Amino acid sequence: DIEVEVIKRDFKPADILSKQQATKTALIDNLETIAQAHYVHFSCHGSFNFQTPLISSLILAGAIETTDSPTPTGEKSLRLRSGRQANPAKCLTLQDIFATLNLPKCRLVTLSACETGLTDTTKQSDDCIGLATGFLYAGSQGVLSSLWSVNDFATAYLMIKCYENLATAEMA
Repeated sequence: DIEVEVIKRDFKPADILSKQQATKTALIDNLETIAQAHYVHFSCHGSFNFQTPLISSLILAGAIETTDSPTPTGEKSLRLRSGRQANPAKCLTLQDIFATLNLPKCRLVTLSACETGLTDTTKQSDDCIGLATGFLYAGSQGVLSSLWSVNDFATAYLMIKCYENLATAEMA
């Protein structure tokens, strides 16, 4: 919460989907607004799936499964490092990014979430497929992401400083 509250001060207007509003449905409903954005910032959980990279995901509001809301039969759920599971139908998957996002004006997509910069380097291929690849394919000029699990407080501080430095660099 601190991260978003501080960063949004530098962006006028700032269109924000926060907390329970940050669902996949809300994101899809705002594709036209996102297409006009110069900066897109995700502060959430992330998951890279080595077996099926296309279901690598940003875990959005409502995606974490509870015992009352199991993933529909036949759908593969995402197991998170915490042991919890997420429903990929409620996450922004790499497949969704390739299929639906258009970011022609975007200078930077920030993925303030764990393991969002991972790719499978064990495959014998020239392709590096991961979440960052999807956002670059969608048109963003750059992607800031993480290769490891990150602490929420340390990440919030890092993101705040990153945007402060970005604002300073743009003024120069």
